[in-house]
Amino acid sequence: MVTTDEVSAVNTLEKQHLLWLALSCPLWSSLGILVFQKRANVRDALPMIAALVQLILFFQMFPMINEGSVIQAQGPSWLNGSIEFTLDSFGLLFATLASFLWLLTSLYSVGYMRGGQYKHQTRFAFFFSICIFSTLMVALSGNMLTLFVGYEILTLSTYPLVMHQQSEAATRAGRQYLLYTLGAGQLILIAMIAFYHLFHTTSFHPGGYAFSMYSEHSVALVVIFGLFMIGFGVKAALFPLHSWLPSAMIAPTPVSALLHAVAVVKSGVFALCRVIGFLYGIETMKALHLDLVLGFLAAFTILFASTRALGETQMKKILAYSTISQLSYILLGMAIGTTAAVLGAIFHMVAHAFMKITLFFGAGSIQIQTGKTDIEQMEGLGKNLPITFVCFSVGCLSMIGIPLFVGFVSKWQLITGSLRPVHGGWVWVWIASTLLNIAYFFPIIYKAFFHARPSGDFFKEGSWSLWLPIGISTLMVIVLGIQPDFLFSFYQLALLTTGAIVP
Repeated sequence: MVTTDEVSAVNTLEKQHLLWLALSCPLWSSLGILVFQKRANVRDALPMIAALVQLILFFQMFPMINEGSVIQAQGPSWLNGSIEFTLDSFGLLFATLASFLWLLTSLYSVGYMRGGQYKHQTRFAFFFSICIFSTLMVALSGNMLTLFVGYEILTLSTYPLVMHQQSEAATRAGRQYLLYTLGAGQLILIAMIAFYHLFHTTSFHPGGYAFSMYSEHSVALVVIFGLFMIGFGVKAALFPLHSWLPSAMIAPTPVSALLHAVAVVKSGVFALCRVIGFLYGIETMKALHLDLVLGFLAAFTILFASTRALGETQMKKILAYSTISQLSYILLGMAIGTTAAVLGAIFHMVAHAFMKITLFFGAGSIQIQTGKTDIEQMEGLGKNLPITFVCFSVGCLSMIGIPLFVGFVSKWQLITGSLRPVHGGWVWVWIASTLLNIAYFFPIIYKAFFHARPSGDFFKEGSWSLWLPIGISTLMVIVLGIQPDFLFSFYQLALLTTGAIVP
């Protein structure tokens, strides 16, 4: 007779196998890209197939996570259990998001790279897959060491993508990116070792560990958090650690979309959320007044970056400063620490990903089809590229926070979570940011649709592999604004994560 414990063990082993398979999909993709590098159609199809398989695997694991369980797996035995993988609601949200956007970006990359006649497309596709692998490693990490290893692999694998064009400007941007991120990695390593010295663990636990010892080791905990905040703050683009991000816009647009929507900057924000919610805890943050430190820094970043965007005319630079601002929405929500604010922060990871990838897809399509990158050159282009500019406009309206778009859902929760008297001042940050968003996005839409087209200019939409991904991402911006749990249950996962970390 088979016992209940034996059935449970079999089910657990099956889920672990699914976890390993999902994690390995980008590695199989990268290997296949090298094997089929001379067969361009096969090479370009492999990442899409791997992303689709990966999504199916995560779908199969959702029911268990939805019930409040987690799936855990150990790394190779020779590592003595130091590498841990854990799939919880927060990890599943980030991993599913990365998988779906990998699928969209892989399709978009085909049209963009071929349309722009870029060289070294095999190298591009290879490192793109490695980036997704390292992002999944961050998402599925069960402790800080595993997250750190994935985080550093992400840094190294993104470097060739940033400097893909190998021009002087691209090389300079790549070096700046590497200098910032590798330097920050050393601070993360020091913080991780110090935290382990205090607690003899770096495993993630809902609510954290630090509250029981905050009075005895308050100075050490403040210093350690400062190191984590600086180290992860580089990729999260906190002021004054943000300057690498606008420079990295020299990279091809699919790389920019990858940097901004899910892989690099989201990994920085995700890691800081892990530190706040799963190492320190909301109560410890408040007891040590770290919530105020992070809150003021995030608020300043929001307003500074939005103001800087007003002074830019290059489309990708505007989007870069917009990303810097929007990432700090998430950090300010975590610093506020109320249930609604944390829920808004977690869901804003999803909302911003779909909004920003829509905007970058649009900017890339405009560049490929027209060669124009400056907003002063956008006059009348909405009549030539109606699909692209309608989708781009939807992304802009969602970023502003217009109802019935996904950006409204997260912003509403963030504002609601700031309405308590002790947090009331933060409401003005959201209002000011919204007005600034209107100020730098509206002129682009107005020029495209309401200005006359210069005589002699005529352009048309690109190939289906350019407009289909932006159409899908735009549809998700709309649908998730009406039904936030559509298809991927992102809102439910955000609720589960919030319930796990807010006391």
